[in-house]
Amino acid sequence: MDGWRQNGFQGHRRATGRGKRAFRLTLGPFPAQTDWIPCGEVVIRHGESRLVRSVALLVLMSPKCGWAAATWRRLAKWEDPEIEKQPEWQHDLMNPLPEPSSDSNLTNAESNLMTRDTLANAPAEETIRFQPAKVIMALPAYNEQGSLPELLERIGEAFADSGIPYEVVIVDDGSDDDTAQIAAQMSFQMPIHLLQHKVNQGLGITIRDGLREAVDRAGERDIIITMDADNTHPPGLIARMVQMVQEGADCVIASRFQNGSRVKGVPIERHFLSVGARIIFTMLFPTRGVRDYTSGFRAYRASAIRDGFAAFGDDFVGEKGFSCMADILLKLRRRGCIFGEAPLRLRYDQKGGDSKMQVFKTIWLTLKLLGRHRVKGS
Repeated sequence: MDGWRQNGFQGHRRATGRGKRAFRLTLGPFPAQTDWIPCGEVVIRHGESRLVRSVALLVLMSPKCGWAAATWRRLAKWEDPEIEKQPEWQHDLMNPLPEPSSDSNLTNAESNLMTRDTLANAPAEETIRFQPAKVIMALPAYNEQGSLPELLERIGEAFADSGIPYEVVIVDDGSDDDTAQIAAQMSFQMPIHLLQHKVNQGLGITIRDGLREAVDRAGERDIIITMDADNTHPPGLIARMVQMVQEGADCVIASRFQNGSRVKGVPIERHFLSVGARIIFTMLFPTRGVRDYTSGFRAYRASAIRDGFAAFGDDFVGEKGFSCMADILLKLRRRGCIFGEAPLRLRYDQKGGDSKMQVFKTIWLTLKLLGRHRVKGS
């Protein structure tokens, strides 16, 4: 004799001899609990009419039993357990279910497997609840017509390889070459949004406008990438930086001072500037997880950048020149962000044009920045 129990309604099927079948019904209080008390019992034989079966149920659903679930098994479809075990299915008295499938040889496990396969093959918009984080790139560009086409090709290939959804925000800082036209043409091949300054305003304001636009387009889980538009930074490193952000970092820096990093073709004066900045920043503003304070190739958690603009306004990127990257880092440090670094292979030999950095002016602006932050106690 096998049985079933659901919502306070328990039944047992038993064989009473060849060709004779009976069904014992026991109704308990609703909802069903582990320890429940039977309220009534009746034996219904297979040959009884539907009216008799219905009356039996109504007798059991008496006031002393309280309200109970009206779940019912269709007796007419059952067979002797010694002959064949049919799939168990339920019939609601008020809302009858459709007839069971003619293929009665399916087991419960096979039915569950078919259900999972059906869900797996359903349209994505109906079954997928979670979507991957998106990367929004902010590229400041000034007279980069020689470098931008190849860089955008490499960016597109890198995201095609990683499968990460992305958008590219290009801020043209008053270029007098074809930088804006190249970006507009490439927007037919990849998701590019072009912003333009009528006149050159400097790297700091260009980075600020790029970050503003990226934050406006980003969700809480999205990631913002800044990198130079001169084709010296490898887009293939983006996937690793994104993973580090997803592992818990708020800002990941592509560092020239991590194990495994490599620098090729960098002028000697820029190399000394980077090393000197590292020494001074480490002495005055030691920051856990940071060795390269001036690198422009970074990955930010979008919520960290949004919080920075909420706290500082436009002064979040208060520097106009190349010292703006150190300024952003020190302000994120004040906000309690977690930093990490990935080794950078800087290919300055792939640069398509001349450097826009004025080394001595950048040194002077960086020293002034250090003095201001030192007085404020960053």
